Amino acid sequence: STGALDGQWVPRVFAPTALDVDIVPFDGGVFVGAVASEQAIERRYLAAVSLSTGAVLAFDASPAGWLTPISRVAVNGTHVFTASGNTVRSVSRTTGAIESWSVTAVAVGLASANARVSALAATDSTVYVGGYFNQLLGAAPVPTQVRGHAGAFDAVTGSVQPWHPNVGG
Repeated sequence: STGALDGQWVPRVFAPTALDVDIVPFDGGVFVGAVASEQAIERRYLAAVSLSTGAVLAFDASPAGWLTPISRVAVNGTHVFTASGNTVRSVSRTTGAIESWSVTAVAVGLASANARVSALAATDSTVYVGGYFNQLLGAAPVPTQVRGHAGAFDAVTGSVQPWHPNVGG
């Protein structure tokens, strides 16, 4: 409340190769993307950290096959959504299990073919993405949709939603 640095809260996480770390709060802690733990408890690219102690919590998506660094994190009541480059994945908040679907941003005919997700936000029903892309490839029944740098998909199924603000032309 004072804006003073809390010297008692020293989370033991670091991002050895990450240039971009994202931190998102949840009840009692924060999810940190693009991290590994300094402690014996290893968390590859996604960790839950206690707000009161700074300790790495039991949540662990690593055994589920996490392979790539995370640049953006969003949270709703049941899932943690992560963006890595141009791919968004959904992870159960309780088990750490990664959903079988993913949403991929694609840059077709743009100056650079390197699509990326640089913004991520979630509600209970919808995940919003922003970044450098002009298509979103989601799960069935609506797999591929043209989206100008912003779009949305269903938080449970991964289907691309009709929201299409077409920002940036």
